[in-house]
Amino acid sequence: MQQSLAHFPQNIQQQLLFIEKEYNNRENSWNIPREEGIFLNLLIKLQKPKIILEIGTSYGYSTLFLAEAAKKVNAKLITIDINPEKTKIARQNIEKAGLSEFVKFITDDANTAIQSLKEMPNFIFLDAKKTDYLFQFKYFEKHTQKSCRIAADNAIDLAKNMKDFLEYVANNKNLQTVLVPIGNGMQLSIID
Repeated sequence: MQQSLAHFPQNIQQQLLFIEKEYNNRENSWNIPREEGIFLNLLIKLQKPKIILEIGTSYGYSTLFLAEAAKKVNAKLITIDINPEKTKIARQNIEKAGLSEFVKFITDDANTAIQSLKEMPNFIFLDAKKTDYLFQFKYFEKHTQKSCRIAADNAIDLAKNMKDFLEYVANNKNLQTVLVPIGNGMQLSIID
């Protein structure tokens, strides 16, 4: 049974359902499952970070879940994607949901863009090129505040593509980490 969107405002529900209908079956669409979006939304509302970073905007589906939570906790969301066409569509989806003031879009290679961030995030969602997860994680491990949460998508269904990252977080004594068996699998880590 699919998770309900009933607790989200009507305009956000409508935009989430629109993206599910219009984009989920496209070949180049890598939207997270709905239950992962709800889970991320809940994590942010519990943690109350000030700056949220998403790497891998795609069409803005996960961005909507993150932005709705950012609005609730008075946070700022920065989202990065290398594809300008997807960023344009994601921006439109966020505008239609009325969440533009909470989201900053960056169209660039994520490994380059993260090194130019003026403010370091304290909640990060990794959902782009799986072979870049380890580089990105190590970068944030050195540059973010302690207690930063990092959620990495596809830790079960694409584990073979990110084996080095999964081994690194599993064996790192400076992290508390857990594999959450939800959707595609999410590796959730806290930097101590």
